[in-house]
Amino acid sequence: MANEGNAVSSLLDFINRREGDPLIGTSLKQLSGDGGAPPLAQKSSFVALKSRPPCEYHNYKPLGLSLCFEGSKVQAVHVYNGTHGYSAYQGELPYGLRMQMRGIDIVKLLGEPDEKMGGGRGGPISIAYKGQGIQVNFVGHEWEDKHNIIDSLTIHEPT
Repeated sequence: MANEGNAVSSLLDFINRREGDPLIGTSLKQLSGDGGAPPLAQKSSFVALKSRPPCEYHNYKPLGLSLCFEGSKVQAVHVYNGTHGYSAYQGELPYGLRMQMRGIDIVKLLGEPDEKMGGGRGGPISIAYKGQGIQVNFVGHEWEDKHNIIDSLTIHEPT
């Protein structure tokens, strides 16, 4: 974990932190760059599904960031590349990832993914690196497009 007095060294450090944790507030304040109070979240709730419990999202659209809370702990961090009504996330990403990377760059950096999802009629493609706690979601639907751009990343507890 990052030093409690500083911003997180990795978005992975948000995972399992409780709502109101000072490290989250400090990090959000640093990402906003205005030196004032941390930005206020737009909150939205989702009911439980068979595959997951209910969650509450704290959306920071100007920062390109959304935190998923289950029970009062962060279970996932979503960062966006100027998509879905969010600004492009400008902070550091884990494992040397950058929002400007293409699919081919990510596979060169992290190797073949543990899982591939979507494509064609199944919607935009995604790749998951479960051991690193990363899912990369792309804009395009075609697996053959090695230059597909990032839509968003989901950071979760590694499994």
